[in-house]
Amino acid sequence: MKLTKTLAVLAVTLIFGVAAQAESSVTLFGNIDAGLQYNSISAPNQDSASHLGMASGQSRTSMFGLRGVEDIGSGNSIVWNLTSLFDVSNGSSTDKNTLFNQQATLGIRNAAYGQLDFGRQSNMASKYFYNIDPFATKYGQAGMGASFGEADNARYSNMIMFQSQTYSGFSAGAGYSFNTGNPALYGDSGVVTDGNGGFSTTNNQRAITLGASYVNGPLTVVATYDQVMPQSNVPGVVDPSTPKAWILGGSYDFQVVKAALAYGQTRSGWIAGTQPLVNSGITTNWPSGGGVLYQNGFGANSYLVGVTAPVNANSRILSSYQLAQPTGDLTGFGANQSIYSVGYEYDFSKRTTAYGYASYANNYAMLDGVKSTLVGVGMRHSF
Repeated sequence: MKLTKTLAVLAVTLIFGVAAQAESSVTLFGNIDAGLQYNSISAPNQDSASHLGMASGQSRTSMFGLRGVEDIGSGNSIVWNLTSLFDVSNGSSTDKNTLFNQQATLGIRNAAYGQLDFGRQSNMASKYFYNIDPFATKYGQAGMGASFGEADNARYSNMIMFQSQTYSGFSAGAGYSFNTGNPALYGDSGVVTDGNGGFSTTNNQRAITLGASYVNGPLTVVATYDQVMPQSNVPGVVDPSTPKAWILGGSYDFQVVKAALAYGQTRSGWIAGTQPLVNSGITTNWPSGGGVLYQNGFGANSYLVGVTAPVNANSRILSSYQLAQPTGDLTGFGANQSIYSVGYEYDFSKRTTAYGYASYANNYAMLDGVKSTLVGVGMRHSF
């Protein structure tokens, strides 16, 4: 009898133990993207510069992370994500001051309504236009972030974000950052800050990000809005601007080709975006490191036309044309930026892809006469 009871207790313990484990999970995931890249940049009355070498994260960001989910009942789950970017070429973190620089969030998901997350995460434009841009907002200047800065994988720290479930094809999201943690350049005064102002809420760089999406079969339509608020009481800065940016875009999959279009406006500055001139030797006061430019009277109208054409079940051709037309006045800036890009991807498997691409930019970063040529090949593996 004792033996029977013991076996029964052991069986119940094992059953409930397995059930408890099934209600929560932790997943290791990531991308390893490595290859070669050539970049040549030239500007009027300045020496041209070029670089050939290894490159990490050309087609997708090289990163690794842990994510978890715990079912707490009634259709609710606790979710978390800790993701870190790294450089394959030397094994280092891309940000030595931040361990989980890609994402660090804790949230709650409701099966009926959506998900609420707290922490560092990407903005709505980066989430939604990832599937619109043929180059998935990556591939350096070939990605749409070169002309639509806020869509260039912009990330905000200290953010609360809610993303709804999909209802009849519609979904939406909204986020507010109390301190983005991103660098800033106040163009009127030349003052540069790291975006952190201390205890006072208004003396930190804050941001709003909004987005809405509609998906119906081959049709996808998205709209996003970003606004960044300047720090208050920055020494030497008077009457700072408030950069605002919105994008409307979509794609339609004709099976033979998938076509993409996007149009956006940025006013009173520039939010994030690809910055290839920082280490080139070409003189520019454009903010680096995905920073924000505060500049009264300056902005841009941006356009994207893209096509993804399947070659067969395992490969595809990518192509796009971007145009950014500056509005307003900023010394040294004022030329229409045009970018022509083409690429090719071949899937060895669901996890491993080889790629090659080429991109040419005229008046890059809206700097008159600056030309940039970018060519790369590589391979990525997801796990």
